Amino acid sequence: MLSPHEFATLMLVRQAPDQLDMNRPELDALLERQLVMLEHRAASARLA
Repeated sequence: MLSPHEFATLMLVRQAPDQLDMNRPELDALLERQLVMLEHRAASARLA
């Protein structure tokens, strides 16, 4: 089960990935559980 902080981080990843602090421990937990994955995007790339 996700903690409230992990759930909030998951929502932030979905809604505003460019504003996410990459040093959040909650992000590490989501990566370990394979709920998110990191990808490199060009600076000018935008989500549809």
